[in-house]
Amino acid sequence: MLNLGMMEILLVLAVAFLVVGPKDLPKVARWIARQVKSIKKLVREIKKETGRFKKILALKETHPDLKIMLSVGGWGAGNFSEMAADETHRKNFCNNCLAAVEKYGLAGIDLDWEYPTSSSGGISSSPNDTKNFNLLLQDLRAVLGPDRLLTMASSSSAKYIDWKTA
Repeated sequence: MLNLGMMEILLVLAVAFLVVGPKDLPKVARWIARQVKSIKKLVREIKKETGRFKKILALKETHPDLKIMLSVGGWGAGNFSEMAADETHRKNFCNNCLAAVEKYGLAGIDLDWEYPTSSSGGISSSPNDTKNFNLLLQDLRAVLGPDRLLTMASSSSAKYIDWKTA
């Protein structure tokens, strides 16, 4: 659990005092309290999800042929466009995927970016998303290697995926 000590809180308040001045200090203190509360809630949620994840992984003990994958994305999950557009970000993403696969003994990665170039899920997009998505798939395959699974949720339309190079 996050344990923000009194010294850290005082330091943040002191910096806030210097930056915004004494009249806004109560607002800053309330903002800090809200942030700490939000972070504590997030930590609780992560612990709950970690418990569920461990239960799923434990299924391999009784079902050794079970393939467990990490699915990344989903409707409304943003920043794929920005990540896929930048080679460094793509490489970091792929290396993080590999780290998760190795750490948890997963069979592979599933990408759920069904509609590259579309902002209809309330996410950013670019006309270059189709090309960049294919680059992401190529980079991810190179990092995961030929023996791990790489799947994706996708529309059958070539409007979103270049099936010739995917």
